[in-house]
Amino acid sequence: MIVTFAEHSLRFSLRFRPDGQVRRRSVTRRGACFDEHRGPGEVRHRFADGDGLLRAPHRLISADTADTAARVLERPLVRVGPRAEAALGELSRDARVTLVLSGLHQHVAAGADDRVNTDERGMCAVEAILEQGLAEAVPWDLTGSLTSALAAAERIVDRLRDRAARRRADTVPVRADVLLAPGRAGAFFHELVGHPMEADVLRSGVVYLRPGVRLAPEWLTVGDGAVRAAAGFRARIDDEGSACTEAVLVRRGVVATPMTDRATAGFDARLEPTGHGRRLDYRHPAIPRMTHTCALAEAPPEPPERDWIEPYGLRPETVNPSTGDFSFLALAPMLHRLDEPPLRLPRLRLAGNARTALAALRPADPTVGEDGRARRGCGKLGQFPLPVTFANAGMVLPAGTVSIEVAGP
Repeated sequence: MIVTFAEHSLRFSLRFRPDGQVRRRSVTRRGACFDEHRGPGEVRHRFADGDGLLRAPHRLISADTADTAARVLERPLVRVGPRAEAALGELSRDARVTLVLSGLHQHVAAGADDRVNTDERGMCAVEAILEQGLAEAVPWDLTGSLTSALAAAERIVDRLRDRAARRRADTVPVRADVLLAPGRAGAFFHELVGHPMEADVLRSGVVYLRPGVRLAPEWLTVGDGAVRAAAGFRARIDDEGSACTEAVLVRRGVVATPMTDRATAGFDARLEPTGHGRRLDYRHPAIPRMTHTCALAEAPPEPPERDWIEPYGLRPETVNPSTGDFSFLALAPMLHRLDEPPLRLPRLRLAGNARTALAALRPADPTVGEDGRARRGCGKLGQFPLPVTFANAGMVLPAGTVSIEVAGP
């Protein structure tokens, strides 16, 4: 079987500083590849810039399929307009805040055995940064209303300033509830549930998860797929041409379906490709990767009844997929108090074990929030940074579930 992939894509980032400086970065990819599947797990990868592989005598596919793929390479890419640049530069200077506009626009053709489909993908977000960890992001529509997009950016700047103005706590509670607020903890589920459920990782047999085993409360469901996101990463087909579906990684608390590409699905007759074959670009073979990971809480909310910590700027530090042991950094956490204004906390380290933490979760808010910043991404086998996005409902890690210690000023 020959899998064809062709792409014309642009990843860009514009950083607006309060002093008026603008730093621009962009990477354009235009080329194609063939993956020759010779047996379970055996794939020969060939690539070339431009349309070289799609022209005779190098092509391994029909002329019609090659023409479809070649046309993708000529499709135009979206650019940031001068009005948007000027507006973001003005907001950065007036608010004295750094703004980063980052995005991805991609045209692809992908498929196997002369059945190639095309797709157009795009995502864009603007991020406001006051200091390390003290940052907020919101989707930015390059083709929509500039007024609406700018108003959303102004709102996150206001939220940041409100948090920055809070008084610092005199002491740090080492035992407190930790609130994983909607749209704030996607990285938590991405690391602890997502990576172990990528089929090649799961098949290694060295991960702490096992299909059919209860992992979490019955109200928790975690899925991944490029079909659910409202403003995050979306796609109709993956980078092998398989239809994108949502793989339910944890169904009502029980470990369920892995994310597969064509190669890993070929190892087990019970599996089909779930549309998770992804590439950093055409120069890389496809491997099972996450797209948009979403954690749902289907239960009445049980919000914290005492002071709690909200770990803004949650980032993975260490994750052991074989044991489930983890540590995350909260770069700009807040201490919320029931009857008083919230306080700022120093950088914290939250450490524990995935089995214990996921089993102890309590539902806090069924509202699902999204998060995704196109300038960042996920790394696996040297393919970094691949755009991924997250979503989660609100949940609580009860006091004592994770250890809490100061990790910096």
